[in-house]
Amino acid sequence: MEKPHANIRRKAAAVTLWPVSRLGGIERYNIYLRDLLKRYGVQLDFYSLDSLKLNIAEKIFARLIPGLREFLLLSRAVEVNACRYDFVITHNLAGGALKSGKIPVYAVFHGLYASALASVDRDIQHRFGNVWKRQCLKHLEGMTVTRPKERICVSSDLRRQLRRFYNVPSSVIDNCIDISHFKKRPDRRTIRSKLGIAENDFVGIYAGRWDPIQKAVDILVHIIGARKDVKWIVASDASEVPKGIENMVVLDRVGYEKLPIIYSAADFALQLSRYEGFSYFALEAFACSLPVISTPFGVAREVLEKANMHPLLLPRARKTSQFMKIVNERIERLKRDHTYRETAGRRLREITAERYSMSVWEKEMARKLSLGRRYGSGRILERSASECSA
Repeated sequence: MEKPHANIRRKAAAVTLWPVSRLGGIERYNIYLRDLLKRYGVQLDFYSLDSLKLNIAEKIFARLIPGLREFLLLSRAVEVNACRYDFVITHNLAGGALKSGKIPVYAVFHGLYASALASVDRDIQHRFGNVWKRQCLKHLEGMTVTRPKERICVSSDLRRQLRRFYNVPSSVIDNCIDISHFKKRPDRRTIRSKLGIAENDFVGIYAGRWDPIQKAVDILVHIIGARKDVKWIVASDASEVPKGIENMVVLDRVGYEKLPIIYSAADFALQLSRYEGFSYFALEAFACSLPVISTPFGVAREVLEKANMHPLLLPRARKTSQFMKIVNERIERLKRDHTYRETAGRRLREITAERYSMSVWEKEMARKLSLGRRYGSGRILERSASECSA
């Protein structure tokens, strides 16, 4: 690969639901992309829903057909300016109508709607929307996946899902976190004291969106209530978390900089999600040397299986006494066996550092996007007028 030159100015486009200022999982991914491309002298332009300018007819159709704005209208906004870009990166349904042609399209999949829907019990599927909405989103997702483009999954588990539901090939570039940022802090006693947690308490943590459907926090609340012997930290939107649970410390919308500090106060993490395509929460906890008890989705499944820690994997989340019993057994083992807990934490940190660091992701993504080949020599390839008008 040729050595890149940072002073070359080129452009790429990223199609996404929300601007990076929102700072969700995909938004963080876009920040990583922006920073990577900047080092190659490439400007990344973002197309998101808040930038769409729709006429009256488009607004009407967008109301009638769920997912149309993301799939089609965002795609059209990019197509109008396509000649400005060397390539386009899309995320899930956003920009789904785009396909590779004169300009390559890289479709990054962070999750699958069809897989998420299949992962929940039939009696709660209605909470994903009415039948019309569910059918529209599944159909548009199918069109997104099957159009000609380079498909990239953020986890091996997601690639299996893509093959299962749509029978299409894809490559995997594991998502990443900043390993130097997410690491266990040594001053746990001080951290716990500030949170009002005793030094000898056995502490579990959940950090993420308070979502009773995907994240299964409806089940989490039952577990927290049943395990009075565990002190729980919940880092989420405090306005949505139930009040009055004595053994739970609620931290409102903990910022990125403080997350490793909060993880360092815990002994283990608990993820009961009914579906995950990846899960930053699980990976951040692993990086902070926490054993994670998790349902078998996304990166949690991959890391726990690689570490040969199958006892920490749960079956699919179900609101049944049998599932609750299994969760409690996993918690009890971690509480009882301090040596296992510490050994597991160290091993999970090692795997995370080896496979999911930003340096590994940057290398793989640069290779997939052919950044060295495109920009390494400093050559700027001009597009012809016919290409711009095509």
